[in-house]
Amino acid sequence: MFNLTNLFAIPIITVDIDPKCFDKDKLLSIVKRNYKKLPYRNNWDNVSKLHHYYNDWDNFNYSKIDFSSLDEVYNNVFQQFVRQLPSKSDLNYHYDIVNITVYKNKGDFMAPHHHMIDNVVFSCVHYVSLGNNSAKLTFDNPSAVCKYFSTPILNLRKNKLLETSMFNSFLFEKFSLDIKEDQMVIFPSFMTHSVKQEETDTKYRIAIATNLDVY
Repeated sequence: MFNLTNLFAIPIITVDIDPKCFDKDKLLSIVKRNYKKLPYRNNWDNVSKLHHYYNDWDNFNYSKIDFSSLDEVYNNVFQQFVRQLPSKSDLNYHYDIVNITVYKNKGDFMAPHHHMIDNVVFSCVHYVSLGNNSAKLTFDNPSAVCKYFSTPILNLRKNKLLETSMFNSFLFEKFSLDIKEDQMVIFPSFMTHSVKQEETDTKYRIAIATNLDVY
């Protein structure tokens, strides 16, 4: 019998968010209305192609987003999450909603980035709208060694190992995670992540990004 120990494993947590516990319809309505004003809104880099709010929250050309109905929902999630972290003493937390990302058209994508700033320990992405064909959340392998594998290992990886298996992910440079609508994924802030190009026009892919400080 084989006993698996995930030494130095990267914790990736998913949690369901009940869409009836906050005013989802109102939030989506405002976000979609803003999107239609300018499908490509990007005040972050000169590479990515999408509509998002980062560095542009105070733009008077767009309607403000009211997150108040999410406060209780997020606090319940983060309280439970922090309580489950192995610790020597009680932990506190603080969260900030830092972005909303919107993708819909073929070719939309977001460049690789991370959220490792100040006291941010975890990044959280809540998918409030997601189509079956929407582009997946893709993580870069934080282990530099995966870029320097020998030819036999590269051939094994390319020809025989399933790249969709999370068990095999330590051997690949990238891994795409399957997420469903009304789920939140929580992961360490140092994890570089991206959204690959949409392959077709699809249902609105709308996600709320949050930084979670733990102290």
